[in-house]
Amino acid sequence: MSEHAAFSRDEVWSGLLPEFASTKYVLATGLRLIREGRFDTNKDAILATLAVGVEKLVKLAHGIMIVEAGGRWPAMGSTRDGWGHAVAKMERRLRANLLERLNDGSFEYDPLLRGMLATIDEDETWAMLVSALEVYATKGRFYRLDRLAGRVQEEGAPEEIWETAELGLWQNDRALRTLLGEDPDAFNKALSNVLADTVERFIVVICLTGMHGVIGADWGVRFGADLLPEHGLRFKYEARPSWGLRPA
Repeated sequence: MSEHAAFSRDEVWSGLLPEFASTKYVLATGLRLIREGRFDTNKDAILATLAVGVEKLVKLAHGIMIVEAGGRWPAMGSTRDGWGHAVAKMERRLRANLLERLNDGSFEYDPLLRGMLATIDEDETWAMLVSALEVYATKGRFYRLDRLAGRVQEEGAPEEIWETAELGLWQNDRALRTLLGEDPDAFNKALSNVLADTVERFIVVICLTGMHGVIGADWGVRFGADLLPEHGLRFKYEARPSWGLRPA
């Protein structure tokens, strides 16, 4: 870290480092729930855990970028200002800010970093999943309690959005369709892993942009290194038109 790091000692020890650890643990728990859980019983737990984890990840990245650029940590509680719990809106803004930072600087792995961000932008499954997380975080946490109170939400249940993403995956994947007919248990496991890989890929991309200094030269790098999933580097980065990321 440089001598002129933007955070005070108290902010580091009482704020950043505990939040890094908390965010990594919450995200790891959400990924484990996807890979090991049955969606018919655990979907609410998955949505709750990942909604919190992705929101923490994105807000940390946003805040560090602002502070290391000379600003003050933003007040993140106001939906009016575009923060609140609008997870999908915030993560799109984050990726736009990262691309803007790439345009302003010279980074050693610039083409690869751009390609990784483009992969997320092109991932329709991720778009559906993060939309489900936003609906859950903003309105869906108490969807059924609201129904008991006579308030019916227009968006519908957040798990329905998640299930739409599941449906699109196996309808467009011949191997998954074959498994569904031959071995339902293997199908459920394979589908769970694809969904978890989709979420983990987003986390890995944000962390790697951090490790390469795009989020910030000091705590942006530490952020990326600390929050990188334990097996995050299992993803291969292929130099191809789509710059696809595939599990190794």
